[in-house]
Amino acid sequence: MRRPWFHAKGRMHYRRLGKTHVYMHIVEVPAMENERRLGRYGWTNKQWEKHERQQLADLQEKQRAQQEQEAAAAEAAQPVEAVEKQTTAAQEQPAAAQPAEAVEVEAVEKPKKE
Repeated sequence: MRRPWFHAKGRMHYRRLGKTHVYMHIVEVPAMENERRLGRYGWTNKQWEKHERQQLADLQEKQRAQQEQEAAAAEAAQPVEAVEKQTTAAQEQPAAAQPAEAVEVEAVEKPKKE
């Protein structure tokens, strides 16, 4: 069987379609108790359970990562006394922290090439 197949810009060709015999039997499926459906072809309870398990796993992973970051930040934090000791030690020895004095160099003019 040949049918016209239309393309953009006014083009077309004939497409050959094979013959098929398809029979459909439509059967109504009774709803389950407490079944949630979203839309015409909504999710079944099994799909909702799978989705909720995945969401819980993702949430637990995020919480575990956040707890690990908080624990690392707590370990990295120093007590106030240690920070005060470091700042007072740096203030008491300013000469050691400063670089040596710079030596002055006189500028000498180069002779011009002729």
